[in-house]
Amino acid sequence: MAARSAARLAATIRIPGLALCAALIHLLSAPSVLAQDARYLIVRLESEQTIRQIAERYLDDPNLWPEILQASGLNSITQLRPGITLRIPANEISTANKSLVDALLQIQTANLAGAQLFAPLNIGKAIALHDEALTKRVQRDWTRTLGLATDSFLEATVALEKSQALRDKAAEALVTDRQGNVEGQRPQDLAWRNLQIQTILVEEEKVRTLSDSTAQITFRDASRLRLSANSNAVIQRMRYDPLKRTEEAKVTLIEGDFYALLTEKIPAPASMSTSHV
Repeated sequence: MAARSAARLAATIRIPGLALCAALIHLLSAPSVLAQDARYLIVRLESEQTIRQIAERYLDDPNLWPEILQASGLNSITQLRPGITLRIPANEISTANKSLVDALLQIQTANLAGAQLFAPLNIGKAIALHDEALTKRVQRDWTRTLGLATDSFLEATVALEKSQALRDKAAEALVTDRQGNVEGQRPQDLAWRNLQIQTILVEEEKVRTLSDSTAQITFRDASRLRLSANSNAVIQRMRYDPLKRTEEAKVTLIEGDFYALLTEKIPAPASMSTSHV
């Protein structure tokens, strides 16, 4: 759906991103530009110069010549003559066009982050607002175009933030084997607890074995970590990306010894890193 919006935008907005905004600085030095205020460029129509040429030069679209007539208080092209001063709403139009481009880019960024999966309502609303803004642009309603494009950008930003937050999920691991006494300590706990088989381990949890014990920890993708006797480790990070179906695990060994057995049973296996303190 965002791709269709991109195609429509490319068909209706001929400026590439910020081209019109950047061009305004250059245009101020052009011979026919007399002045600029908050909304308009004031230009002089030169001999053998048409209103369509003016529109293409300053608005990058020759079909926007009616906007120049309206802003200049003219009712017809028959009122045009060499030397007449024209008001060009370049700032208003360029701001609206830039907002459309920015909104579309934000929609595309959110979709790449998985917004269709994680924030379908928000991204759907962002796309609908963008489509409405495009309609208002065709109608030459620049104020509404700007307002709707801005709302679209904000809604796409919400979708992006939700998607990024949901993609970076804390994963879990299981104690799948133990011999002897194995203990764990969660971040919020002061005391150690006894870990049974199938106990769920969370991010930042400590696991230790005693002199007569070993433990095996299994992660979401079936990768395993076996702690030898008299070992103490911290599961510093366990993150799962449901969009890519990948897991990242980082385990730090405080004392003792362990070994890891990684698996490639699924297309995107976990990325596990270990370190010793």
